Amino acid sequence: NIYRFFLNDKAKAEANYLKDIENEEAFKDLQRENNAPEYTVNIQYYRDLHETYRAQGKDKEADAIHVLERGLRVEPKSSDLMVLLASYYRDNGNLPEAIRWFEESLKIASNNDPVIKEIARLVRERAERAQQRLAEIGERFAQPRCRLARSCSRQPLPGTRWREK
Repeated sequence: NIYRFFLNDKAKAEANYLKDIENEEAFKDLQRENNAPEYTVNIQYYRDLHETYRAQGKDKEADAIHVLERGLRVEPKSSDLMVLLASYYRDNGNLPEAIRWFEESLKIASNNDPVIKEIARLVRERAERAQQRLAEIGERFAQPRCRLARSCSRQPLPGTRWREK
């Protein structure tokens, strides 16, 4: 897309990618209506539009996710789009969604070693985060909960005496 790569015009780049995606989807619909052989859309348009949105920052995050989900509605067996969506979630700290989409991609391309290794790494990272969180929670509850508890010891508080039984 000349607007994205050379002219740095994000609005025109987005408009062109959206038009390309509409054309691809219309062609796929036309083939379906005419019982033509299966045609795979060019997922590069979805990928490039996703990257265009990501480059624009937080304001376009929802659009970045939406374009990949749109691509997966059209091409539900695109492991490339699944991996891209999983990578997006991973990069933004959403490990459960990242793992979910990496695992979905393995249903399509089961011998993808980099994805298998990434899932293992993310599962370990998620377990480490959970352990760290549990330690933080444990420390919080181990702390005295009130002023009285902090000042209590084997000695009576100043100005008081132990009651004898």
